[in-house]
Amino acid sequence: MMRDNASQTQRQRLEIPLVKALGISTRPQHARLNQLIFARLPLALPPHSLAAQPYAQGLLRFASIYHAFESAWRILSEYEPASELPLETAVILSSLIHLHVPELARSDRLEEDLSLLLDAPRSEIADRIRHPVSQRTCDFVNHIRDVARNRPHALIAYSWVLYMALFNGGRWIREQLATARDISWFPLSESAVELSPEDNSTGLSFWYFDSDEDGDDIKADFSARLSEVGSMFSTDQKEDIIDEAKTVFERCAEMIEELDHTQQKGANELVTEDETSSWSGLYEFLRLLLPMVVMQLLVVLLKRISGIRVRAPLPFRKLEKKEN
Repeated sequence: MMRDNASQTQRQRLEIPLVKALGISTRPQHARLNQLIFARLPLALPPHSLAAQPYAQGLLRFASIYHAFESAWRILSEYEPASELPLETAVILSSLIHLHVPELARSDRLEEDLSLLLDAPRSEIADRIRHPVSQRTCDFVNHIRDVARNRPHALIAYSWVLYMALFNGGRWIREQLATARDISWFPLSESAVELSPEDNSTGLSFWYFDSDEDGDDIKADFSARLSEVGSMFSTDQKEDIIDEAKTVFERCAEMIEELDHTQQKGANELVTEDETSSWSGLYEFLRLLLPMVVMQLLVVLLKRISGIRVRAPLPFRKLEKKEN
């Protein structure tokens, strides 16, 4: 009975517009990801962190996801639907082409920001984005490539999740990051970076849009296009897009949890290294000191046995005076 009710609810959601169905169906996954981000963002900001590296290291993982998704989308969008293509394939390609809004693309901005935040050449940053070392990120990138090859319509889930996030909680995140940047990330006495009063996006261009309405007009355009193409998909395809959107939220959450584990492991290794260094130093000290102590004791013992007048080493001269 419960299974029948769940199936009926799912069918009802698929009957409403795709944009609305995405919002309703992914609420639990969306809420969990938001909790993870909002709980951890303060740890990358003053006073917990006075450097940009913690934020940049987390952003680097998401940069790989944006790059994989946008690269696949761009390649598919360059195809021109031909008459010999199956109707379903032609519809999918037409939808992706119609939904492709160049102003939303984030990959170039991420490279620029990370190059600045990590003080590394852009070519190096691009290589790190294309070849992530994080296992969760690698798995996610491979999954995106598989989706692009076998279920290209599901890429729409990525556009909805990854782009709309910049407008929802993204505006609040941007404010927090801008404050940290202005206070401690680029101190003028130590950095060549100059923060222009006219340009608030320095180091944070990922969160900004080139438009008169700060991206709200771009968001409205994208949402309108998504509403238009939503009716072109079959029920199964809509369900697949919704399921993929849930997967995007879940995999993003897994990347954050992996980052937590990596940072904790790094902290433990630092503690262990410090402890090891301390014990090594103590061992070296004792290794040098013990022979001296043994020699001093032997001198005193020899004096007592033989009666030979031997001047005791400095640490034992007080003992010698007391005996005399």
